[in-house]
Amino acid sequence: MGCDEQKSIIVIGSGASVKQYPVEEYQKFATIGMNHGILYHDWYTHYTAVDTGMVNAVKDKILSYSGKVWLPLSQYVRTCFSVCQLYKHFFDTSYIMLKTAINLAVKSSLLTSINIAYMLGYNPIYLIGFDGYATHTGGRWFNDEETRKQCILPEFNADAYTGQLYIAGIIARQFRLEGIKVINLNYLSRCTSFEFGDLPI
Repeated sequence: MGCDEQKSIIVIGSGASVKQYPVEEYQKFATIGMNHGILYHDWYTHYTAVDTGMVNAVKDKILSYSGKVWLPLSQYVRTCFSVCQLYKHFFDTSYIMLKTAINLAVKSSLLTSINIAYMLGYNPIYLIGFDGYATHTGGRWFNDEETRKQCILPEFNADAYTGQLYIAGIIARQFRLEGIKVINLNYLSRCTSFEFGDLPI
């Protein structure tokens, strides 16, 4: 698969580094947002969440969202929406990890998003907000400048991301073999499996 800037996508995580670029720059690309992000922005072209509690918390926003929604359609999630709503809005993520032959023991919207981008044929895939620090900000970086400053500091407990970083390394190795570029836009990120770079703006 060749690298084509016209087929690029930005995976937007919940880390503080998202404020590295103005929103207007993200809107020039296809995007995958996740978790609480949908409460703040409705311009994502794709949205995902793998935590069922998160899905229920943002249910109303999901239903008014015009992009494509990728959810693990577990029995719990199915009870949150009617059959009609499920058919109209959602794509099941249950099989996505099979695409990269990875048994994802760690629930991660970000790693799921990378695989969605891969499955849809995007290349390169840009990452932002994948900082690797367990800040538990609930996406408040969207509007809270002080939180953004605090979240970039490495002294925050990062243990929660150990499993995700390990799986990211597996994904990175396979993607390199297939010629898929994944570029981390945050040079301070703990995720060093993917190459670092800048958004072409």
